[in-house]
Amino acid sequence: MNNKLPKVFQNNIGNVQNNVKVYHEGRTTEVFDNVDVNDVIDNLFNSPNHVYKTSVMVKTKKGVFNYDVIGRTRDSLITIDNQKIQISDIESIKIKGL
Repeated sequence: MNNKLPKVFQNNIGNVQNNVKVYHEGRTTEVFDNVDVNDVIDNLFNSPNHVYKTSVMVKTKKGVFNYDVIGRTRDSLITIDNQKIQISDIESIKIKGL
């Protein structure tokens, strides 16, 4: 019985350097509308798309932040990371994906 397997064609590829020069910057410029913050928050929680959490971009006095909002109290928003964002500190808010 012959134990030798037939040779398979193998093309010489050479030196491959895939994805060496790939770079992606995750920053995007977002435009915030001048709308009432409370109206946007009300629309957020009354939306049929809000089941458990909604991703939002919040512009405050300290900067622009991304949060996953899960709840609301009278004067603050509650994130999935158990952070409280005071509504009075929010300058504008944008729901991601809309």
